[in-house]
Amino acid sequence: MAPASAVRCAAVASLALGTAALNLADGAHGGGQAGTLAGERAGPADIIPDDLWAVHDLLLAGYTAPFMKEGAGKQEARQSAVKLARLLPQVHPHGPCRARIGAALEGWDPVAEPERRAGVTAAAREAWACLPGNFTEASFSTPYTEEAIDSLAKAQWARMPSVKQRLGACEGSQWPRTCSYWSAMHTMAHRADQLELGAQFLGAVMPILAGGATLCGGCTLHMRALHAPVLTEAMATGLGELF
Repeated sequence: MAPASAVRCAAVASLALGTAALNLADGAHGGGQAGTLAGERAGPADIIPDDLWAVHDLLLAGYTAPFMKEGAGKQEARQSAVKLARLLPQVHPHGPCRARIGAALEGWDPVAEPERRAGVTAAAREAWACLPGNFTEASFSTPYTEEAIDSLAKAQWARMPSVKQRLGACEGSQWPRTCSYWSAMHTMAHRADQLELGAQFLGAVMPILAGGATLCGGCTLHMRALHAPVLTEAMATGLGELF
């Protein structure tokens, strides 16, 4: 479990997006408009449910753990994707997503590899379909698909997708997946804090990011350096090749 200080840091960071998180929690579209005007800076109040599309990628890329060598560290990253999937029916900021992901995982018992993978991929599919934009592979230039779990070439191909649908705070971002990740993780962290699930949420997300879910070598190295005290030995020593 992460140290209390790390949990407090996550709580402090999540409060910066509190208003947006609260608005999203009941299924509303946040406080802003879809797509800010040119020259305007988007802020937390501009986050809408469709900005959270990359929860799908956080699950699949997290389960892939593309930057981890085979071994205990990679398995920890994959288990963390399982933990995040199990938390989503409680911590996803968009109410319909909590319901749909929960229904998709009903009766899920992730005790072995086939069951773990099946649940993560089912949650990922719903994390697209549950949003107002009803995202599909056609919504992206290079979508991250389930096939990428078994193919680093396909994971690398999907490292920088563009989004074809209108967004809110992330409209026009040059780093679409990163913007969605941070919108999703901060709003989920806020809800997790409210539900006293902050430590569980942080414990799930940290190994996912350390394993390469951003699909960015430099980003991963910086994340691992900043959070080295809370990474397990398996995660710290299990890093493989980056791209």
